Amino acid sequence: MTIKMSNHVPVLLKNDVLLNLYSEYGNRVKLYRDTRIHNSFRSVRFTKKGKDKGSPPEWVDFFLFMEQVQNGYSGDKYLQRIDQSLPYSPSNFMWSYPEDVYSQLKLATVTYKGKTVTLKEISSEYEISMNTLKSRRSKGWKDSEIVEGRPRLSKRVIHSAQDLEYQKVRNKASKMVSSYKFSDKSKGLNVENNYVDVEYIINSIFYKNCNYCGTLERIGCDRIDNSLSPSKDNLVPACYSCNVIRGDRFSVKEMGIIGEFLRLSVYDKRLE
Repeated sequence: MTIKMSNHVPVLLKNDVLLNLYSEYGNRVKLYRDTRIHNSFRSVRFTKKGKDKGSPPEWVDFFLFMEQVQNGYSGDKYLQRIDQSLPYSPSNFMWSYPEDVYSQLKLATVTYKGKTVTLKEISSEYEISMNTLKSRRSKGWKDSEIVEGRPRLSKRVIHSAQDLEYQKVRNKASKMVSSYKFSDKSKGLNVENNYVDVEYIINSIFYKNCNYCGTLERIGCDRIDNSLSPSKDNLVPACYSCNVIRGDRFSVKEMGIIGEFLRLSVYDKRLE
């Protein structure tokens, strides 16, 4: 069967599975969505992993791609490169069953500490799951990173309002109010009467001491009743640590006792 494309390039299909697909869908590309051939095309052409591996420029045309990779295709196989060091091409592809892909993955090699070893050997020696090694390898990590992993990013620094310029404090308060409103509207909570506003957050929260331990460091909002919206009479200033400790576990009164203990037994002693 010859398929005529918009650019008048004839495409010849011989694969029975793809011929059956074409007899049903014709050249209406969107009807092929969720078929294995179309998912493979999208993976090669549009995902970061596929772009990094590379493919012929003519594969921008789905039907030309389909013609050039039709040999060996079936709906339960996956597209792979024969030579993992080279990009996809009409001569560098094969269709494999999932279990074959996994077997080939075990035999894939990395060079680590001067030795070339298989992923299976790495998995066994360093007790790293094959799924983890597969994921790292598919992301294009260096051989040493596949084995050792990558260093974690440092934790986000939470600044105190006192350390920020006023405009940044205002921006932070504005984002907080917007986030509250968006969340509370979706929950059907009141966002009108006595609802917290930017000025209240700045003047009655950010520049106040923690309601529990008394610190001025990293102050944010704590709802007195977590089931209600953050109205002005349902919020108290609380430092990051006290907010995390309280959660849904303690009442405001109980948290006050805990905060006092922290201040007297922990924080003040650090200053001695």
